[in-house]
Amino acid sequence: MLYSQYSQTDSLTEVVYMAGAFKTASDTPIQLLKVSILANNPDTGESMERILERAEAFQCAGVARNTDELQSLAAQGGVHAVLLDHAPTLQEKILAQSLGLPLTLLDDDETQNEPIPSVCGRLQKDAANAASLEMVLNHALETHALIQDLGKACSRMNYLRENRETAERLGNIISMIGVAAHEVNQPLTSLLGHLELMSMNKDDAEKVLKYLDRVDESGEKIAYIVKQIQDLRHEHWANDGVFEADGRSLFVLFAGANGDIFEHLSKVLEGYPKIHGARAVGDQIPVETDVVVAEYSTGHDWQSWIEAAREADKNIVLTAECRDMPGACKIVNIGQADGVMTAWAPESECLQILTQVCEVGYFRKKANNARLRLRNTALKDDLTGLVTDSIMKRAVGKEIPRSETMKRTSSLLAIHVEDMENIQEKIGPKGLNHAILFVGKHLRRNSHREDLPSRVFGDRFLVLLPGRDKNEAREWCHCLTQAIEQNPFDWFGKTMDIGITAGIVEHVGGQPETMERWMENAEQALAQARAQGPGTVFVLE
Repeated sequence: MLYSQYSQTDSLTEVVYMAGAFKTASDTPIQLLKVSILANNPDTGESMERILERAEAFQCAGVARNTDELQSLAAQGGVHAVLLDHAPTLQEKILAQSLGLPLTLLDDDETQNEPIPSVCGRLQKDAANAASLEMVLNHALETHALIQDLGKACSRMNYLRENRETAERLGNIISMIGVAAHEVNQPLTSLLGHLELMSMNKDDAEKVLKYLDRVDESGEKIAYIVKQIQDLRHEHWANDGVFEADGRSLFVLFAGANGDIFEHLSKVLEGYPKIHGARAVGDQIPVETDVVVAEYSTGHDWQSWIEAAREADKNIVLTAECRDMPGACKIVNIGQADGVMTAWAPESECLQILTQVCEVGYFRKKANNARLRLRNTALKDDLTGLVTDSIMKRAVGKEIPRSETMKRTSSLLAIHVEDMENIQEKIGPKGLNHAILFVGKHLRRNSHREDLPSRVFGDRFLVLLPGRDKNEAREWCHCLTQAIEQNPFDWFGKTMDIGITAGIVEHVGGQPETMERWMENAEQALAQARAQGPGTVFVLE
């Protein structure tokens, strides 16, 4: 419930209110609240201490001159807030963030016009008295409570997002399993069918050997697909914030105007030699970048960095001050960015978000590449790289209505490679495979962009020539034969002549035709050509 409401909320107060954690000053228990003073000027520290003594609800917890003394005071008696006489340094901001302390600034002439986002309360030095200081400190505590509750709400949202990303990973895996099952089905069906034909024709040795070759082809295709599935192991980018010892590194590019945030992130990443951080120079994203950390603020062009990261296929994480978190989270929720973290996030949170975003992005790319590999495995013949019989049938079925619409004539060729048995006897099965590969390469080289050659099985090929009539198809066969004759097949010094026989049938747009009948006519044309002798090209009228 919080996730959906959170994504539609603009106001910081509304976000925290919906999280069930809205607080006001009246909710604060009646007790003395301890305030520590962090002063560079001893005189200012003493004057603030005297003012605090006159405040009813506050007590001075001591004066500190640096972060070490402040940390010691917080460890001894507890501190609820910190009062400063200067703009906080990066180290002071990080310490206050880690201790959960609101910072209140006593403005002077140098800081009164300077925006300091990490400060929860501010008071003019000339207006510093017990009443005004008490009011400012109350406001600072209330603001800090809101920020802490917002942090809890953001943590909850990140937890829900992580669950969503886990579901996305599982969805990718399930999708890949479905694709793999579909692609295995085709060679498996072919394998079972030829095994059944072998049992039906077990007394015919010639047919049994022919079916064995096809069973072997189907088995190799299934084995290849299974190997692709086995290679799809889930490779983690990180394990508890430390990279696995696999030689992989993470490159983080910071795109933002706030140098303090970049300095903070750099210090967070210092202890991890496999994580490299750099600041963006210009608007270019280096090729080696894994994740872009863009500063989400009104003074920075974060939108252009999101577009650049998406165009370069890089992961994008937004970093924002607490008051800007709702807007940054909305950008993540609508899918424009991959993650969000607070500007002064501690080490554990930075590492968790960066590595998690990279892991999900890496896995998504891996899944997409796997789908393409599995798809190509099913669409293309393993030996020649030509499309399979099923793809050819689909293309022939689409070409019939396309020819009718465009009023054009197209041709279908059935090609048989001659004397394959003799070649196998001379150079063996491996040499035979290379001979078929040799023919497949010439078919590809002789084809134009619209032409579609395919290997049906063994030494049988089909070629679809869209927009070409029977005379042009005959000329295409002549060019193919010439190319094979001029570049004879060579197997370890043994040169062998390879001839082809072809049957051609054309389809004129506007005439009734079906995919099955067109392909049957092509086979009939090939049978007529083989009956007339090797090297014949026969056109079925």
